[in-house]
Amino acid sequence: FKDKAAFISREWWPDFCNYRRSLFPYPEAGSIEETILDVLRCEGSLITRELRAACGFTGPKMRSRFDAYLTRLEMGGYIVTEDFIYPLDRHGREYGWGWSLLTTPERLFGREACHPDRSPQESRERMLTQFRKILPHESEKTYAALLK
Repeated sequence: FKDKAAFISREWWPDFCNYRRSLFPYPEAGSIEETILDVLRCEGSLITRELRAACGFTGPKMRSRFDAYLTRLEMGGYIVTEDFIYPLDRHGREYGWGWSLLTTPERLFGREACHPDRSPQESRERMLTQFRKILPHESEKTYAALLK
């Protein structure tokens, strides 16, 4: 929400993905974003730094450029965090912040979970109905902002 990460339940993922992909069309052939998706499809899952290296974004100031491409793909529902991997100390204990293990939702949930038999507008209406049910005192403007 407002370019921040959120968690979506498995139950609502198909509608969320269907609707968001209508807002963020599939990357153009030959684009950097398509290359990122191709690498993930071939490798399965990679932490962000491994994915960045596999796509050739290793030079100075490349991290923020690469992160912008990832953000767009995540907002469109083309990439999801599968898990968090933690570095290990010399005693084999996890420490610090977890690293995102990225993958495609088709690999994680299956193709059918990303392509429901509904139009993107129908998916949007289903989600709006749910918001109205669980947040009955919010305005239509708030509901629209939640789906942006």
